[in-house]
Amino acid sequence: MGKKIGIGLVGAAVFVLFLFFLQTGKIEERLKSVFAEQGLEVRELHFNLLPSPVFIAEEVKYLFPAGSDAKGGKASFARFEIKFDFLSLLGARPRINAVQLQEGEIYLSFRTYPDFHAINLLLKPTALYAEDLPMLAYWLKTGLREPRTAPLSFTFLLSAKNAGLERLNLSGNMGLITAGIEAEELKVEITSPRATYAANKSFYAEIEQGYLHRTDGGDYELKAQKLKINRWGVAGVEATLALPNELRNSYALNFGATECGRCRLKAEIRESAPAHYNFSLNAQSFPLQPLLEVMRLPAPVSGRSDISAEGIIERGRPSAGRMHLSVSDGRLDGINLLRMVRDYLPLHYNESGFNTENTQTAFQHLSSALSWQGSSVAVEYLLLLTDKIRVEGNGNMSLTDMQCEAKIQIGINKKEYSALALPVRFFGDCGSPQYKLELNKSFREQVKKLIKEKLR
Repeated sequence: MGKKIGIGLVGAAVFVLFLFFLQTGKIEERLKSVFAEQGLEVRELHFNLLPSPVFIAEEVKYLFPAGSDAKGGKASFARFEIKFDFLSLLGARPRINAVQLQEGEIYLSFRTYPDFHAINLLLKPTALYAEDLPMLAYWLKTGLREPRTAPLSFTFLLSAKNAGLERLNLSGNMGLITAGIEAEELKVEITSPRATYAANKSFYAEIEQGYLHRTDGGDYELKAQKLKINRWGVAGVEATLALPNELRNSYALNFGATECGRCRLKAEIRESAPAHYNFSLNAQSFPLQPLLEVMRLPAPVSGRSDISAEGIIERGRPSAGRMHLSVSDGRLDGINLLRMVRDYLPLHYNESGFNTENTQTAFQHLSSALSWQGSSVAVEYLLLLTDKIRVEGNGNMSLTDMQCEAKIQIGINKKEYSALALPVRFFGDCGSPQYKLELNKSFREQVKKLIKEKLR
């Protein structure tokens, strides 16, 4: 009896192994077919059973089609793994537990260095089967053009470095739905080996829930809820991203936050030479303080802003450019210019407003023109208007240590005081600068002239 049982068990084991290797053989043929259909070059494809069933493709290469958005670039990975559930290999529908790509490089055009390298991607799908691979590969290759009949969700973890050695980490839960992608708990972090400005080495963003889909015109639309970028949080945003194509050789972003009504931000980036880009940025009715917080810059000024900027990006960093700024109905925090006029001009003011004791200056309008070269920013002119004073000046700042230097003239909006202006020099930390009165000979002559006119 025992001998018969033993023979039966051996027979069952042989049958199971036969089914197992038959199934893995079918999967291998299917993978080879998918790789060939999608234009993937693979040096070697093999199967390992232990410690878990996995198909491994070595040295995978892909050439982007000519005329695509990637301008004839290429991608390669040292290793491409597809891990299967062991028991499902004995059935009709082998289930994939994880997909992993290791040590990848992406060239967006044929250059001597990659645009992205050290790329590692781990996907853990909830319900992905071997039979889904051809359609999934085609869907990803066409850039979300074709609708999917069944959704696919997975968790993912991506890390990569760009040409400037800045590291990107991206993680979250993602679902591939009809002509689009939805994401939850998406986290993005970009870190730099050296400070970009003001000792900032990192950029961080979170999206609680987001949706991305491709339009009929080939652009991408993004909607996100509960977005946080560095220190700025917003309930919802909507954006459109246009990629280069046969008619346009630039990237264009149109961005709006639902909380600020009609505010819009538009940006365009165009490659002028390898790793060199020209950019332009325009913002309309955009809250200024959140923009400064996103860039982790001192935010002493608030108000609705219109911004126009253009410049050059080299190796992922803005290297030169110009910007015009206009702010309406805003506030200057940390200093009361009206009180400064009251305390330091040798005149008496009985009007309300000059006697306020707070550390703020409300204004109706502020405008400025700036230019930058490397880490040096020149404030070419500054104009600030309230109902009582007029402020004009210029200065400069260093983005390396955020040290500022500025000279301003504070004038009074009354005809009898039009010839008098209080000269003030600001210096030190841009977030909380010190100031010193520049009571020079010219100012003293202004005061003497005013007093003589009053005594006539």
